[in-house]
Amino acid sequence: MSNNNINDIEFQKDWCITILQFMTDQYPDDVRGKYYKEFFQGKIHTILKFTEQNNKRGMKAGMKMVYNDTNELARYEALNLGELNKLLKRNSADH
Repeated sequence: MSNNNINDIEFQKDWCITILQFMTDQYPDDVRGKYYKEFFQGKIHTILKFTEQNNKRGMKAGMKMVYNDTNELARYEALNLGELNKLLKRNSADH
C-alpha cells in the first residue's frame, strides 16, 4: 500500500473517530443516551479493528465507505453540528 493511501486512510480514520467520540460525549447518561453512546463506541471499536489490518486489499475503498457513512450519520444525529464542524476544521488543519 502506498504512503498516500496510508495517509488517506489515517486521515479518514481520525476524522471518523473524532465525529463518533464527539457524538458519544454529547449525549446524556439517560436510557436513550446510553444506547447512543454504546452504538457510537461500537463503531469506534470497529474502525480501530478494521484499520489495524492495513495490508488487506480493498482497505482504501472500505475506509472511504466508513468515512461517507460516518459523515451521513453526523448530519442526522449530531446534537450540535456547528460545534462538530469547528472541531473537525481544527483537527483537519493538523493533518
